[in-house]
Amino acid sequence: MATNTYNKINIQSIISSLRIIFAMSFAFIFISSAKVSAISFNFDYNMDMNGFFNDQIRKDTLNKAANYYETILIDHLSAITPDGFKNNWFSEFHAPDTGMLVQQLNHPSDIMDDVIYIYVGGRPLGKTSENDFNLGLGERGGYKVPAEADQSFKDTVQARGQAGALTNPQIDVGPWGGSIAFNNDASVKWFFDPTLKEDITKDSFDFFSVALHEIAHVLGFGNAGAWNSKVVDGRFTGINTRIRYGWSVPLERTVFDSNIAFGHYSSGIIDSVYCTYDKTPQNVAMDTLFSDEIREYLTELDVAGLKDIGWQIKAKPVPEPSTIAMIIVGVAGIKLLKNRFKSK
Repeated sequence: MATNTYNKINIQSIISSLRIIFAMSFAFIFISSAKVSAISFNFDYNMDMNGFFNDQIRKDTLNKAANYYETILIDHLSAITPDGFKNNWFSEFHAPDTGMLVQQLNHPSDIMDDVIYIYVGGRPLGKTSENDFNLGLGERGGYKVPAEADQSFKDTVQARGQAGALTNPQIDVGPWGGSIAFNNDASVKWFFDPTLKEDITKDSFDFFSVALHEIAHVLGFGNAGAWNSKVVDGRFTGINTRIRYGWSVPLERTVFDSNIAFGHYSSGIIDSVYCTYDKTPQNVAMDTLFSDEIREYLTELDVAGLKDIGWQIKAKPVPEPSTIAMIIVGVAGIKLLKNRFKSK
């Protein structure tokens, strides 16, 4: 009798424990998978006069790359709201279809809270060598604000509410957006597919991978003041990248249109993909080389670089399959023990 009572108490304790585990795991999944970030991207195709984005699948693949960032960025960017009188601004960027420097008064005009505005299009970008194409060119947009504007408006255009983007040296970024040009040379074989239901075709470059890379440049990777202040002797010294890499990260010296920059990691660095369900190693996304027939994602080191220029990153964009499996096992365990308890 005593043994039977003990078994019943023990079973009840196990059931209670499993219920707690189930509740905590469910809460974890709910919190982890909820979209905390309000950051979104607005792509403008009005400077795509060469028709690079005429096919909807190209736009869909570009939006898929942007959606990736929308799942991990949890910063807040203030709206830019000119009044048409004293507080006005000029956006500055290179037109993606011509490469010409463009200045626009109070445009983009719809930069609302947490929106990043990017002009996109295609034009010939040439080659870096006989066999290597320049596949994309992404830039963080510049700006000018008249001297008579209120200081608070000037600060908003420069930093969009990110106080660290106003310091010297800068430790944060608050971009309004920028532009991305993709190589539309007929010799470049692109692969467009947001879902990757089919294998990347032979000798083709994955457009998603290139778009993911160039969007990072619009966010300030490799060109923001918060990046440049951490470049010492051709190495990036941000704290998060040093922790991840084990030392300051070597950078690639690149030259484009006679401009020298250290805006990419050196080629050959391999790290784990940034997500909680797949730790597959790959080349870092933010180096200068794109491999054909491969889809690349941001790695842990790529994300560390974004953190080092001030972006707030959601820790777990996707719940672990192991967590989901734990819940399934837990539910099954509760059901089994309940049935055994009732049968006694």
